[in-house]
Amino acid sequence: TVSKQTEIGLYTDRKRSPQKTKDNNSKNNIPKDNTRQTKSAALDLSNLPAWLSVASMEEFIRHRREIRKPLTPLALSKLIGKLETFRAQGHDVQSILDESIANGWQGVFEPKGPRQTANVVDWNDTSWGDDLGEW
Repeated sequence: TVSKQTEIGLYTDRKRSPQKTKDNNSKNNIPKDNTRQTKSAALDLSNLPAWLSVASMEEFIRHRREIRKPLTPLALSKLIGKLETFRAQGHDVQSILDESIANGWQGVFEPKGPRQTANVVDWNDTSWGDDLGEW
């Protein structure tokens, strides 16, 4: 006798219903290579310039990893080049890295110059009348 479930396509007996599992797929039987290192783990910080602290670079590398944009060795060398340019222009490299981390930026940017302050009116200054001459 055939049950109603069988007639509509549902199997009550597991032997009659082949279920696909991940093990049936030959693609999933390939052993995974767990020896692969992440890109940021392979970075060598031993060759940093003396003016660049290892601690500040480690902070920036950790920041990049946290925003899921890990640094590659090539990106690290380009970053050091940019920082060297900014340093030659008189900028503080540590504050540049701190600003990038604080703002969640992926890269480093040249700081803008000092902001123009608004003209402050000195109400006690009477020198404006010196050019008027005598009445």
